[in-house]
Amino acid sequence: MRRSRLFGLAGLAVLAFWGAEGCKKKDQEQPTGAATAPDSGEPGATTEPAAQPTTPAADAEPTEPAQPTEPEKPALAEVTLKTAPTAEEQQAAQELAAKLADLAQREAELGKPEQARLFLVLAASGKTEPPTIGAALLGLAYSWKEDAEAAFLEDYRAVVAARLGATEPEVLGPALKAAKKAVASTDPIDPALVQALLALVARPDDPAAPYEALDVLGSGKKVLEAAGTKDAFLAAFGSTHPHVAATALTTFAWLASGTIPDAEAYRAKIEELLKHADPAVRGEACGALAEFVPFGDAEAAVPIAKLLLPLLDDENPFVRSRAASSLADIKYKPAIHAFVKHLDDPAPNTYDTPSWKTLEGNDGWDHHDGSAWSRVDDAMLRAIQSITFFDDVKFEYQVNVGSVEADLAAAVEAAKAWYEAHKADIPPLE
Repeated sequence: MRRSRLFGLAGLAVLAFWGAEGCKKKDQEQPTGAATAPDSGEPGATTEPAAQPTTPAADAEPTEPAQPTEPEKPALAEVTLKTAPTAEEQQAAQELAAKLADLAQREAELGKPEQARLFLVLAASGKTEPPTIGAALLGLAYSWKEDAEAAFLEDYRAVVAARLGATEPEVLGPALKAAKKAVASTDPIDPALVQALLALVARPDDPAAPYEALDVLGSGKKVLEAAGTKDAFLAAFGSTHPHVAATALTTFAWLASGTIPDAEAYRAKIEELLKHADPAVRGEACGALAEFVPFGDAEAAVPIAKLLLPLLDDENPFVRSRAASSLADIKYKPAIHAFVKHLDDPAPNTYDTPSWKTLEGNDGWDHHDGSAWSRVDDAMLRAIQSITFFDDVKFEYQVNVGSVEADLAAAVEAAKAWYEAHKADIPPLE
């Protein structure tokens, strides 16, 4: 289980920083030294004497050498809109660009959904500075309406797909936020958007863009059916950054339903990740493997269960808990015999992957929680409850916020008693 990330006004502060930096005008350096007049050779002509080098005074302060002026970033490519902007819209867009460049006005302007068309024009422009394009993309995201005119939505998706190819983080970050709105509301996802996102996912050494792109893809439908998805996800599974690999696994598990295209290739790689050095990757690999068992298919559950059972004894509490919940997901009832052995394990079962720098330059945080009450014993109790939920004689327990410790202790004893009474009816472990 992974924390969700909020899409809110934090992006505005980031764009404020980007905008302030991006909108600074570079001073052009002036050439130094006066030119001397050439000698004409005619009588009466005068020639300026050449400047003689001077020796600096002994107590003079040394002067710093002039620093080369950093060239301005080239503008991004123009995106041709299906509905071309009118002269009035172009003029209004330029006026809006000036307001977005003013940090005091930007937040108020981004909160005006009636300016969606102007945001679109600015985001598509090849003459707009990258920080302003980023601000316009944020404005688009805030003003998204699923019931907008079809032509506008088509242009929206085209512009966002194009800006997902930007190398500037002040553009790419907002483009991902704008993409999430479109991806979540389009069934199936626009092919250009899918391909742009998959291109970001397939960066195995990038700690930021794949993580954000996976989060966007996770909000879509039928993603696994898109061309190129397998290669992109397999690349993400092999990322050198644990938070990217773990997020790829959780996104895959979320998207997988029914028949999984290229199931053998996915499964082979996920099985390898059960031995990954990072606990988040091992734990989320357990959850991803459970997706290969159709609901109620006891025969298909057996080989997956054999892979998961050893991880109940993993050194990390999160992995132990995730293995238990995954065995419960595939309804492998013999695992109850193993769950009972871990009922006296109160270890906290949360895990945070190592931090990284996000596209905004902040410290990234990827949190994994093994159960509702963040303890191994709770994970085992919940697994027993889940597997027996549809049985005539099922195990149930309840924990209240004000008495977690006491309620869990009582539930553990109740589970042990329930097991002693019914263990003969539980199939043995194979």
